[in-house]
Amino acid sequence: MRRSRVRRAVKRHKDLVWITSILDASLLESTPTDILDVVLSGDWSLGNTGFDRCTLLAVRGFISLTQTTASTAGESTAVYGAMYVTGTDVVANSMDPSVATEYVTNDVIWTYGMGLGSMTASVGTIQHNYELNIKAKRKLSTASRVSLAAVVAGADTGTPRVSFNGIVRALLMLDPPG
Repeated sequence: MRRSRVRRAVKRHKDLVWITSILDASLLESTPTDILDVVLSGDWSLGNTGFDRCTLLAVRGFISLTQTTASTAGESTAVYGAMYVTGTDVVANSMDPSVATEYVTNDVIWTYGMGLGSMTASVGTIQHNYELNIKAKRKLSTASRVSLAAVVAGADTGTPRVSFNGIVRALLMLDPPG
């Protein structure tokens, strides 16, 4: 798995905070990976003294998935993904979006996916673009994080690779102390 540095920006207007993250990751068929931390407590709580809770109101932006290496068993190989809320005490990369029971034990906000084919980028490219326009009313604390998980899964004898790119913006409302 290749995972580049995540660039973040924060813009505050009154008690609303936008968290902007750039997604740039690449996965081989392997284990589940948190390819992006959409919201970390340090993004909104530092510099906002007295605020230890917030509400995630919405997530906007886009995600683009591109298959860059051929799959040998395209009919059974796919990308599974989910945006979910979890605690900072939970080990990263522990959510497997290709397992149904994970959707019972995790607070999943949004899911996505893509079937892989047996073509390469030189022959043709399989690509999916997702526009993010998610309404998410979720209470968060400084012990919470929102992550984007992905896994390339299937019974493939090859090593298909998928690239992920995008901009993910989360709108938070700081909850007044009390």
